[in-house]
Amino acid sequence: PEGVTIRDAKSNTTFLLTPESITIATPEKFEVTVGSTVLTLTAGTWSLTGQSGTLTDSAASTSPKIMLEGWEKLVQWVNSHRHSNGNDGQDTGGPTSQFNGSITE
Repeated sequence: PEGVTIRDAKSNTTFLLTPESITIATPEKFEVTVGSTVLTLTAGTWSLTGQSGTLTDSAASTSPKIMLEGWEKLVQWVNSHRHSNGNDGQDTGGPTSQFNGSITE
């Protein structure tokens, strides 16, 4: 496919960038840190760790289980987050209605 290949000799990692995707090939482990968030890829697992916790999949796939857990956490956050305004961060309240998680409504 058309794209750009970047090789990082220090980590022995190859990146293939195309308009549709980014492929990362590494023999052992790839880790990138942005602020307090860390993405780790290995031959058998991936994990994303940040301020709110860790999302991981030991099967190194986007399994239904991990997708459901992520969706449930997102619905929980949508229904419990708080809003603040520019007036010294005064709390203006939470959601005005509950989201049941259905994406077909």
